Amino acid sequence: VQRAALAQSMPSASKRCEINPQANVLIYDDTRNDSFTAWERQFWAWWSSEDASVRPQLVTALELRACRLDDYGALHTWVHPATGSASQSLDDATRRSVLGLAARGALFVGSFDSAALLGLFDAPLERPSDLAGLAANGSSTVRLTPTRVPSEERRAVYLGGATLDGEEQAGGQATAPPPLPPGGSVAAIFSGLSRALPAVVRVRPPEGAAHLLCSSVLLTARPRDGSDSLLGLVDASKNYELRRALIAAELTHGAAERQKAAVLTFVTGSLRPV
Repeated sequence: VQRAALAQSMPSASKRCEINPQANVLIYDDTRNDSFTAWERQFWAWWSSEDASVRPQLVTALELRACRLDDYGALHTWVHPATGSASQSLDDATRRSVLGLAARGALFVGSFDSAALLGLFDAPLERPSDLAGLAANGSSTVRLTPTRVPSEERRAVYLGGATLDGEEQAGGQATAPPPLPPGGSVAAIFSGLSRALPAVVRVRPPEGAAHLLCSSVLLTARPRDGSDSLLGLVDASKNYELRRALIAAELTHGAAERQKAAVLTFVTGSLRPV
């Protein structure tokens, strides 16, 4: 998928900000991992081809320097592709842009690692040995189960990212869930382990905190060269649907919260003495 297919006007390195005023999803394109970014492009191209209200655009750190994102009121989502150690390359201008979007209620979609790097995720993160062993042994797929009904176990790609460390299970039942940030809840868990490890976490925060959808699995992964060596097409398609449903639910929640805040502002403003 070409960059031009993701927005009517794609940005270029210049002194003039070229973010499309109609764009409402920004995808960070400086993660130093072309495979992960390519998967993001494919996912958002798929979604936007079926829903004209979804208008994604790729953006680099250099392009962001020419932009004041507060001027783009349509933006409601920042997507940070999985990066591994390359996420350390975030510069101050990019960090300020993302934090500014988060402060005005935009949804952050990305890995636990990148959210923590930006200071958006406030909970202890670990790379549990039982999951790290899967990646180290050359196995890139794990089983996970969404926590909402209807749910079904499926495979997803895991490449060693951090997650919240779950508790040991007792008698086949999970004990206390891992500590979550305020407003946090588990959207999907890893299956078949002795502990309840979150694979996807949503954070619907109190006022003034960041709205997040964080994952340690790659729900955008697609089969390579038409083979099933990475992930089967059926599981990949189910993961697309799951990710879209998770993001859409958070956007609906965010829009409702902003509407309530707007009504409250109007009411309290009208009650002030003249």
